[in-house]
Amino acid sequence: MEHRLELAAKALAIERVASGGLAAIAPGRAIRAIATPKSDTETARYVARLLGIRQVVLGVMLWQSREDRAWLRRMATLNALTEALDAAATLVALVQRRGGARPSAAVVGAALSASAAFVALRAAAT
Repeated sequence: MEHRLELAAKALAIERVASGGLAAIAPGRAIRAIATPKSDTETARYVARLLGIRQVVLGVMLWQSREDRAWLRRMATLNALTEALDAAATLVALVQRRGGARPSAAVVGAALSASAAFVALRAAAT
C-alpha cells in the first residue's frame, strides 16, 4: 500500500507541475483549452500565468510530502480544497452569466474530479 500511495502522490504532483508549467509558459494555449478564443486577452494571460504558478507550487509541495504521511494528508487536503473552490467559482460564473462568453462546464467537472482524487489520496494517507 505504501508504494501505491507514493506513486499516486507522484502522479498527481507531476500532473500539477506539468499543467501549471504549460499555463505559465504558454498561457494562450491554456486559455484556448478551457475558454473561447475571444477570451484570450492580456489580462486572461496574466491570470493564466498566476494560476500556472499556483499549480507548480502545489505540485512541488505535494512531491516533497510524498514520504511523510502527516504532511501528505495536509497537502492532499490543501489540493482538494483548491480544486473544490475552483469548481465553486466556475459554477458561480456559469450561473451569473446569461449571455456572451461563459466558462466551460467541463472545467467544473475536471476540478471536481481532481478534488475527489486528492480526497482519496488524503484518505489513503491516514
